[in-house]
Amino acid sequence: MKTAIIGLPQVGKTSLFTILTGVATQARLGATAVHLGVARVPDKRLEALARVFEPQKVTHATVEYVDMPALSKESLRDPSYLASLRVADAFAHVLRLFRDASIPHPEGSLDPARDWRNADLELILSDLVVIEKRLERLEKDRKKIKSAELEQEQLLLEKCKAALEAEQPLRELDLDAESAKRIRGFQFLSEKPMLLVLNLGEAQAADLHRIEEDYRHDLLAGRAHTALAAVCGKIEAEIAELGPEEAREYLASYELAESGLERLIHASYSLLGLMSFFTGGDTEVRAWTIYKNSTALAAAGTIHTDFEKKFIRAEVIQWDELVALGGYAGARPRRLTPIPEMLPLLLGLTAALAEVFGGLIIVRRRWERRFLHYFIALGAGFLLAAVFLEMIPEALRLAERRALFFVLVGYLIVHLAEHTLSSHFHFGEEVHGEEMAGAGRSFAVLAGLMIHAFFDGIAIASGFLVSNWLGMVLFTAIFLHKIPEGFTVASVMVAGGRGPRTAMMAASLLGVSTMSGVLVMLLFSPGVGVGLPLAVAAGVCIYVAASDLIPEINQQPGIRLALVVFVGVGVLLALRYLLRV
Repeated sequence: MKTAIIGLPQVGKTSLFTILTGVATQARLGATAVHLGVARVPDKRLEALARVFEPQKVTHATVEYVDMPALSKESLRDPSYLASLRVADAFAHVLRLFRDASIPHPEGSLDPARDWRNADLELILSDLVVIEKRLERLEKDRKKIKSAELEQEQLLLEKCKAALEAEQPLRELDLDAESAKRIRGFQFLSEKPMLLVLNLGEAQAADLHRIEEDYRHDLLAGRAHTALAAVCGKIEAEIAELGPEEAREYLASYELAESGLERLIHASYSLLGLMSFFTGGDTEVRAWTIYKNSTALAAAGTIHTDFEKKFIRAEVIQWDELVALGGYAGARPRRLTPIPEMLPLLLGLTAALAEVFGGLIIVRRRWERRFLHYFIALGAGFLLAAVFLEMIPEALRLAERRALFFVLVGYLIVHLAEHTLSSHFHFGEEVHGEEMAGAGRSFAVLAGLMIHAFFDGIAIASGFLVSNWLGMVLFTAIFLHKIPEGFTVASVMVAGGRGPRTAMMAASLLGVSTMSGVLVMLLFSPGVGVGLPLAVAAGVCIYVAASDLIPEINQQPGIRLALVVFVGVGVLLALRYLLRV
């Protein structure tokens, strides 16, 4: 990410660049000879973490600056100079506010607002030329082919043209994300974020903050993607030669809390839409640069692409809390993440209790059993949607091509359990008493359902290890068939001549199996990962939805239950839309 430092001759642009970056290198930006340099982003948070860990190395985030040749009417109309500016990601426009009779101003007087306005108008004119040429080309292309893409581009460019003709830079245009992405491809100069840098004289340093606020109010009111920072080049040059303690005392003499260059760097960093996150240990404490509002997944990918590809979860803590606790040793008893395991455990217990409740329905006979069919239908649709829209895509991301094989393994495990251990049962009250007679047959059904319940627990826990969203989706899908599951196993026991106590014990064992799956996944996931268990659980869920739940619905007359299946799918789709997942 490059920030090009621009400005009129004799404004102190190159001096500020040198102080910012120290040693600069000669380079070319497009066809233009420039100086390149890198500035560390000062960060008190990083320094505090370094005091805690005492690492061998401290690595700051950085901002790359480009010192461009001075602006002039000639340079701003030179195609090669403009092409070089287009490569930059943002501009830092140095505006002269210091008075020095020995250094004449090109315009004859000091007026930062005028200097910025004149330069911005040249950028606007340059963009207008680009747009007019592109619109001419689009008009020819649209006569040859009908394309919605070309129509959208023409409408967008006409909107941009209207703004430029009204002398409004494109950085201030209100565009949706798709349109903003589209115009970035043109590398319009007036679209790039702009940092205004007021270069004050030494006599003005004591009023630096007031001057900065006054100009910010006058120049930036209502302007998007524009920021302002005031510095005093002479003071910054002197600070650069002092030690840290002497520099603080020198700044204090001007009633300044921090150097102007620190604020300039922070302003550049923020204007580029960047932020930092930190990693720390005995070897290195480091600030990593990511875009604002990035996810933990994107942050992991900044460290190493494999971390993003195989991301499971991250333990995070606020930097100041970590400093206050004296490092990781003090933080662990407080838990780095408040409820990494508690949430799947609590929801796994809820699912287990739902199975016990299903058993109570058989024993107590207080609930009309026809309502179970609505649970089954809603659960079938929701579960199928969860498998194909959430579980399998996540398993493929985490385990790649192996995932599909393990989906098949999960499907076959339950097929084997339900059709080898037990010859016949279905969800709902068991009516084939003669088939269930005998302890062996009814307990075989229990064994098959316990295997299924165990993998339900695996699914709940593995979902939360990927994301809270996936965990909640899988819990909801599984919970919806847990009451019918407890109902089924209890009805099998009763049909096989067992008493109410045995029926309740069977339903409770299913709950224990569900909790066992949750616990096993949480305990062993660091060693085996999440991708393969999630793939197996997906296969189990496919079997449960397609071979257990859907056939039960198909046995019921009418279309009502079939439509409830679609409602289950719709519920998940609605949640994805509402939560923008």
